[in-house]
Amino acid sequence: MKQGLCIICGNTGELTRDHLPQRSLYPKAIRSKIVNMNIIQACEACNNGAKLEDELFKVIIGMIVTPEWNDELKNSVHSTLDSNQKLFKYVNTNSEVRKIDNSSGQVEEVNILALNKEMENNFLLAIERCVKGFYFQFFKSILIKNKVLQIINPKALYSRQKKEIFEKSKTADWRVINSDTCRYTFLSMDNSDIIFIMNLYGSIDFYYLVRDISFNKQ
Repeated sequence: MKQGLCIICGNTGELTRDHLPQRSLYPKAIRSKIVNMNIIQACEACNNGAKLEDELFKVIIGMIVTPEWNDELKNSVHSTLDSNQKLFKYVNTNSEVRKIDNSSGQVEEVNILALNKEMENNFLLAIERCVKGFYFQFFKSILIKNKVLQIINPKALYSRQKKEIFEKSKTADWRVINSDTCRYTFLSMDNSDIIFIMNLYGSIDFYYLVRDISFNKQ
């Protein structure tokens, strides 16, 4: 393995090939349909130390998405829960089926998982790996200690912020990877913030605020 800077943590060490989005989100039946899985270079600690985060991430995404390969992902989720009894017990105890309106205006049943603090932290860490990896691929620089990362709910933003995000997303540089199962972009906002948007399997969006620490201290 070659030496270099890990684009996740910014430390120097032996580099490994790491998949982002995480390989766990792509069971074999789906990987066989994808050309050129997206790869980053990460140190062994960042790569191999994320198993629990990644498995939880896959379970949550698999419970929500309704794509063309829904069956393959859900089968993989069941396999993960069969082999991880701790996660199985947690999901079995803390999930419920709710009826929601989908994008087509139809009512469908979706499993909703309530996260405790530990599980929420692991889930956010899995997304933050995507933010850091894609930031490097987008800007060719490492997102490290001088930035604050914060997941945001776009519905809770002020109308002016929503409008700015909406307008800028229409002309943004959207990167499409893993055979269109993942799309992401970074929006440079007027107040110097950066908004990261990632869509997985055409079903679920994540929004993250990337802000300079110095801005937070003003």
